[in-house]
Amino acid sequence: MIPAVYEEDGGDTRYNPLPARVRVPLCPAPRPTIGFLRRLAALGGDPTRTDRAVRIALGRRLGVDPARVLLTESGSHALVTALRMLRRNPQDEVVVPAFSCPSLVAAVLAAGMVPVLCDLDEDWAMGPEQVSPVLSASTRVVIAAHIFGTPADLPGLQELCDARGIDLVDDAAQALGGVVAGRPMGSWGRCGVLSFGRHKPLFAGGGGALVLDERAAEVLAEPLPQRARRGAGWDSLLHAARMDALRRLDTRLPVRLRLQPAPVEDARVPLEHYQLADAGAAGMPAVHGALLLDQLSRLDQDRSRVRAAAARYTSALSPALLPPPDAVLAGELNFVPLVCAPADRRSIAAHFASLGVETTWLYYPMHRVRQYRGRVRVGRLQVSDALWKSVLCVPGRGRHTDEQIRQVAHAIRTAHPVPGRTAMGGQTTEGPHARHRQQ
Repeated sequence: MIPAVYEEDGGDTRYNPLPARVRVPLCPAPRPTIGFLRRLAALGGDPTRTDRAVRIALGRRLGVDPARVLLTESGSHALVTALRMLRRNPQDEVVVPAFSCPSLVAAVLAAGMVPVLCDLDEDWAMGPEQVSPVLSASTRVVIAAHIFGTPADLPGLQELCDARGIDLVDDAAQALGGVVAGRPMGSWGRCGVLSFGRHKPLFAGGGGALVLDERAAEVLAEPLPQRARRGAGWDSLLHAARMDALRRLDTRLPVRLRLQPAPVEDARVPLEHYQLADAGAAGMPAVHGALLLDQLSRLDQDRSRVRAAAARYTSALSPALLPPPDAVLAGELNFVPLVCAPADRRSIAAHFASLGVETTWLYYPMHRVRQYRGRVRVGRLQVSDALWKSVLCVPGRGRHTDEQIRQVAHAIRTAHPVPGRTAMGGQTTEGPHARHRQQ
């Protein structure tokens, strides 16, 4: 049994309190539009036509040949496929940020390689200064993950990898739409990785894509076996809509009827059992393709809405909260991460929940997960250890209504710290937020 609440490092690992009535969910499911219905009719339920249309649209967005875009079961499966292609022997090491989605470490292990954890910089980004100290003669791949959509230093990492004969993988699962040095995120390195899950820039009911450079495309000249996605494509979308409806109903009833799965109380519990299924290519059902194409056509509009929401939030900050670094706000936000004192985070989240606003915190550092101890090599992780304890993510997607954004801004404006403490009360002047406190 994993003890909840505070560890020896002073971080609260419990999930945030859920709203009694959800008025503003973190990730609302996309609603069908006229554009979606037109695209669905044009695809005609033909998987081959759907795959071709999606690959053409993604290739156009990323500036690559559609033939170099491979659709997969998920973003995680795209990453496993890339790593297996690049692996030479079981001692090959793969550098990933410690403060990141657990699927990164799980993908490295699923590919039969050794994860090596690096830190982030003060802008919550990954760059050569964080990667260089953990490189070794066994380093085979560096995964440039864009945490919270904050661009990693792709030019610097590409130069470092080229000089050391290391392959770079551009994990743009959280950053589709962004551009670094005139080049779209997701198109750097030997491979780019995209994801179309619910918490990603485009939610298409699941699925992912692997974007290959010319050399990688030659390695995968023989197409991977296609594995058909289960159902006609409506199943995962209907499941998401059904769970949203049950959740709204359950939170409005005076007595809880357990209409939705009970949340895990402690964030570490699922991490101790986190695993990936086998990887492979997968055809995309027409309904998923139509949904992706429809959202892709509005991606820039949604990105502008997210930035406008973030600007509104940061102008409404109470003494309990601080903004993230400017580089985060300028990145490809999926949530809007704010900063608070670690000891205040749960009470602030409870305040949001009382107003019907769902929040979360990300991520629990991978070197603290017990199942990975002894299976990963760890560098110095000062920023990662400080960051996870003080981040509170609030809703701010392009799919949120203006009224929902107003409700979140009100919750931000009326949040209060423990009396006598400011947003970073109780912390030292070192770590990822020192710059904010010194301004």
